Amino acid sequence: MAFLVISDESNEMDAVLFPNIYREVSTWLQEEQIVVINGKVDMRNDRLQWVISEIGPFEEEAFKESNQRLFVKITNNTEENAMSFLKAKAKEFPGQTPILIYHEEKKQTYKLTHDFIQPNEECISQLQQYFGNENVVLNA
Repeated sequence: MAFLVISDESNEMDAVLFPNIYREVSTWLQEEQIVVINGKVDMRNDRLQWVISEIGPFEEEAFKESNQRLFVKITNNTEENAMSFLKAKAKEFPGQTPILIYHEEKKQTYKLTHDFIQPNEECISQLQQYFGNENVVLNA
């Protein structure tokens, strides 16, 4: 378990990492490191405190503006599960690249409005495994 002090340019706040998360991150977590966190804020001893549920190193590339677009072709057979799979991948690989869906039978293309992705090698590989190599295209 770890107790942290996290801060931005304007303020600082106490945070807690429970043992299961701390074991995962203790090898790379360092003082003065920029991180991305997810969790909830609780009141403890008359002070606000983050209870961290996810923490990862800040990757500047994930937050840069991008001209890239990720195209995924779906069919009537893959449509039902495609959206939940893409939402899960966008959560696993958060970024700034929009996801555009091409529905083959309907001959329609539309952009997912709330899901953006960081199309790194691992992400593209997982998408190609699920949808097929020819159905996933990264356009720069």
